[in-house]
Amino acid sequence: VQRHFRRAKAWGYPYHYVVDPINVCVLRCSLCPTGRGTLKRPRGKMALDDFRELIDQVADYAYFVDLYNWGEPFLHPQIFDMIDYANTRNISTKISTNLNYFDEGMARQVVVSGLEELVISLDGADQETYETYRVGGSLDQVIASTRALVRERELHRSPFPIFTIRVLLNRYNEHQIPTIRQLGKQLGVDNVVVAPIMVNTDSREDMERWLPRNEGHSFYDYRTRQDRTLQQVKACPYLWETCVISWEGGVSPCCWYDDPANDFGNA
Repeated sequence: VQRHFRRAKAWGYPYHYVVDPINVCVLRCSLCPTGRGTLKRPRGKMALDDFRELIDQVADYAYFVDLYNWGEPFLHPQIFDMIDYANTRNISTKISTNLNYFDEGMARQVVVSGLEELVISLDGADQETYETYRVGGSLDQVIASTRALVRERELHRSPFPIFTIRVLLNRYNEHQIPTIRQLGKQLGVDNVVVAPIMVNTDSREDMERWLPRNEGHSFYDYRTRQDRTLQQVKACPYLWETCVISWEGGVSPCCWYDDPANDFGNA
């Protein structure tokens, strides 16, 4: 109700939490502040005891916890302990990964961990296109790891985790979307989701380099350089439904902000 009426004070607690376990990554993705080296928040990983304390505080209100934001979650040595603890408090968990720090042994851990959804970043149908954005990444590694995950889930006859391939649609891969969808079908994933890439519209260089040639594939009005979704008054529910918490406890108003100067406080 508070979201519908855009209330400045929300009387209810968020039910969706974004908890960043680690803000370190093995790739140098072109528009990511972690990959670019421009991240303003200090680098580090959340202590397991801090995570458990946080989950205990929100367990009565939380339905979902996303264990990712500005880093590669599988770099955290206790990521599966975090998943397990959230599960003990009846909270659904999701991870987004580039699968470049992964081996077949981890596939079994993912399947038996209780993770509900694994989102796999795959932004090209060939290595050249994929690495244009996922700098330093290996498409072969992503494909091999996805096959291992699907095979392990079949072995355990488990419906979870749900495997979703997510494509950041940009100028370099917009012609490959049908091929990527077909690849997803061959790999046996559950979903292939195409999400238009987001850029800082103050940077003409980023807009001209990354936005699709077909404006219909983009969030943006190319003439005004404005986000078309902002025209929808009730577009973003984050301030009312979601709480974003960084590895050191900073509470951000949005998953998009990486500067602690924007934090509401510390959890």
